[in-house]
Amino acid sequence: MKKIIPIITIAAIALVMVFSCTKEEISQQKVKSNDPEAIKAYNRIIDFKSKVAFFKENPAYKSGELISLDSLLWDFNAALNFDYSKVDDPYKQFYSETVFSELTITTDNFIDIYEALSAYLEIETEIQNTLEAAPFNEKAVQFTFVKVENIEEQTLTLRSSIAVGEKGTDGTGPFSSDQDWMYGDNYGMCSGQYYGIMDGGDAIETMVETRRHLFINDQGINVIYVNPVQIILDKDDIDNNPILDLTNGQGYDNTRDYRIFYAHSSNCPQGTTLEDFECIYDGNMNFYNNQMEYLIYNMIPNNTMYWPQADHKKFVRFNQIDGRMLSDENDDPYLIHIPYIIFADRKIIEL
Repeated sequence: MKKIIPIITIAAIALVMVFSCTKEEISQQKVKSNDPEAIKAYNRIIDFKSKVAFFKENPAYKSGELISLDSLLWDFNAALNFDYSKVDDPYKQFYSETVFSELTITTDNFIDIYEALSAYLEIETEIQNTLEAAPFNEKAVQFTFVKVENIEEQTLTLRSSIAVGEKGTDGTGPFSSDQDWMYGDNYGMCSGQYYGIMDGGDAIETMVETRRHLFINDQGINVIYVNPVQIILDKDDIDNNPILDLTNGQGYDNTRDYRIFYAHSSNCPQGTTLEDFECIYDGNMNFYNNQMEYLIYNMIPNNTMYWPQADHKKFVRFNQIDGRMLSDENDDPYLIHIPYIIFADRKIIEL
C-alpha cells in the first residue's frame, strides 16, 4: 500500500478539540494502576484510537499533521494489540500471516498522519482476515507485531506479523521418545515425517509458545502490551556471549555446548561430521526447549549488558526459530537455530 496525501495546514488547536471529542466517545472509563507508566500508556492508546475513529468518519479530512516513525511504531503496536489481541490466553497451536504496507517517509523520518491512519486501518482489516482464515473453531488473535522492513529513499515498508491461536491447552510437554527432529530448514522429523513442512526449530517454537501460559497468564486482570522489540540470537551472539556458552571451558563437541542448537564443523569429534548432528533426538529437543525457556523468562529480560532493549520486558512470542546450514568467514559450515524473539512491556491496569 502506498498513498501520497497532500498536506493542508489547519489550526492545531481545532484539530486537538476534534480529536478530544472523539476520544471521549471511545472511552468513558477511568483507568487505575499502581504503575504510572501503565496509565500513560493507556491514555496514549486511547488518544491514538480517537484519531483512528475520526479518520474513519472523515476520510477526506487532512490536517498536515506528521507522526514520527518511532511514534507510529509505538502507536500501531499498542493500539492494534489493545483492540484485538489476547496475548496471555493459552493456545494449542498457531496460524500466522505477514502483510506489508508502504508509506511515504521524509528524510527526517516523519509520515503524514492520515497516510499512517490509512495504513493502520488496512492492517486492522488484515487482522480480521487472518482471524477468519485460521482453521480453528475456538480462536483469537494472540499478537500482531509491526516493524520496519525497509526504508528506501522516501518509501517506508512496514512488516506486520499476525498470529492467531487455537484456544486451549494440548499437553505441556516434554517431547516424547519418538520426537526426534532434524535441525531445520523444514527438514521434518528424523523419520522423514513432516519433511517440507516444519523442523526442529519450529517444533521448539511451538512447544515454548504453547507452554507460555505456565509462566505468564492474565489471572483475570486487565493487561496491555506496548513497545515490543525483537531480539535475534545468531552466531555472533553464540560466539561472544558467555551466557549462551555451557562448556565451562571444557571444549566443544557439538553436544549441548550452548543454550541454542549450534553445531560447527570445526567442533566435530574425531570420526564424525556435521551430518551426525542433523538429527536432534528427543532428549536434546527437551534440553534446547528448557534452555530457551530459561533464556526468555530469566536471562534476556534481566541482562541489560547483552540485551538492553529487552530490559524487564515479557516474552510475547517468536517471529520464528530459523534453522539454517551456513558458513563462517573461513567457509567452514555450521548448523544453527536462530531465534527471532518478541518481547514487550506488560502493563497492568484497572478499568
